[in-house]
Amino acid sequence: MRVVPNAAAAQLTRDRVALLGTQVDRVPRDAIDAWITAFIESGQPHQVVTANLDFIAVARKRPPFAKVIAEAALVVCDGKPLQWAARLQGSPIPARVTGMDLVLHAAKLSAARGYRLFLLGAAPGVAERAALELLKLFPSCEIAGTYSPPKGEFSPAENARMVEMVRAARTDALFVALGAPKQDEWIKAHLEELQVPLCAGIGGVFNFLAGETRRAPVWMQQAGFEWAFRLTQEPSRLWRRYLINDLPIFFELFMGQLANRSAGTTPRPVAAAPLDTEVLAALELMDRPRSGIVQATTPLRRFGAQRVRARRRSLGSAGRIRRPVLVRAALRSPSRVS
Repeated sequence: MRVVPNAAAAQLTRDRVALLGTQVDRVPRDAIDAWITAFIESGQPHQVVTANLDFIAVARKRPPFAKVIAEAALVVCDGKPLQWAARLQGSPIPARVTGMDLVLHAAKLSAARGYRLFLLGAAPGVAERAALELLKLFPSCEIAGTYSPPKGEFSPAENARMVEMVRAARTDALFVALGAPKQDEWIKAHLEELQVPLCAGIGGVFNFLAGETRRAPVWMQQAGFEWAFRLTQEPSRLWRRYLINDLPIFFELFMGQLANRSAGTTPRPVAAAPLDTEVLAALELMDRPRSGIVQATTPLRRFGAQRVRARRRSLGSAGRIRRPVLVRAALRSPSRVS
């Protein structure tokens, strides 16, 4: 069992701001690696929640979900509106930390330190392609396994199967893509059984990595209009969420923060750290037009891309790893999955 050094643990003090009753951690971008490392090195199970405006809306109507957020080891801000509201309240959040940020930072640390990542969720084949993309971006990344569960409610047998699969893979970080609040409530219900040091629900990240869904341009993400881009891509699925569920919460949140501001609350200063260079390079690589394999830009990435090409040729025209989709089939390296 790994133990967090006292010095590292002492540097990771939670600093939170309450937004309509939901506590959100004020995590600087340059502290993401430290949090991931501390959780994994502790050997104890931790849940990370990526909160956005919709999480607050759902939590107000669904007490079990509110409890999951309240008891999480870390609640990062995955939404520009939450950043804006926190700034108005006088407790600015240094950075937006998305599910994609968590996955890419974990993959980078995995390549450097051997942490084992498990990708659970999304449609059949998507998690597998997401794993191949991570291997292309970070060729030394350790993928413990992937699995796409059946749709609908999980039976006790299916839950037990997934828990055993994750445990047997000796997972250090588990990323679950089942959609909120299902993914976060599933993690909470099985956190002690899983005994995985870092568990996080990350929504549509596997779809982005696999190229199933396009991410909004960086300028739209930074301006807070990523929701509009996603709405144009999936209007039938997202219009009710954004326009019916979230919009009233948006106005309530901002009216409350404006009232606090008019009462004389002075915003605390906050410094925004730049993106990690390796993660930024991965994001830039992913943002390029995809035609089969994205062309790698460094010798190390070219090597990773060659491995992925070879694997896809061996998979045949379907380009999929057979279920139960353990990535030892993709890696062909016993040391990485043993």
